[in-house]
Amino acid sequence: MTNLSLGAKMRENQIKATAAAEDAKRVKAEEEDAKNRKDRAKVVAFFDDAKQEFVADILSGKLSVQLELRSGGKYSDAYRIMEVYRWNDPWARISEDSKHKYHDVWLEFSAWAAENDLVAKWEYAHNFADDAWQVLSVAPRT
Repeated sequence: MTNLSLGAKMRENQIKATAAAEDAKRVKAEEEDAKNRKDRAKVVAFFDDAKQEFVADILSGKLSVQLELRSGGKYSDAYRIMEVYRWNDPWARISEDSKHKYHDVWLEFSAWAAENDLVAKWEYAHNFADDAWQVLSVAPRT
């Protein structure tokens, strides 16, 4: 048996348990931070790709430029991360909801559009069946 009293052993156990819980909480917070950074990078990449595609389309003479954001599409990660499936209500869109986690990224994209004499907008689209998505487009500022 040990030289510690039962009370001392119990305190020692409590200290170890508290330290383990704090370590687990710290690890979980670090993992969540890493996931948030990775998700933000994917959202930023979507808008960066949109800029590049819009520039290329406009310079090649296209009159209508747009990008579909849908589940299972090229940008399905951004679709999931930005919770586009909740955007059926226009006020839930990243462009309208100032509390949206990535609203600041939208504001940067919108500012880029304005600097280039464009207006960016989202439109709801669907196929009258079970599929719905959002279309990001730019048009000349009027």
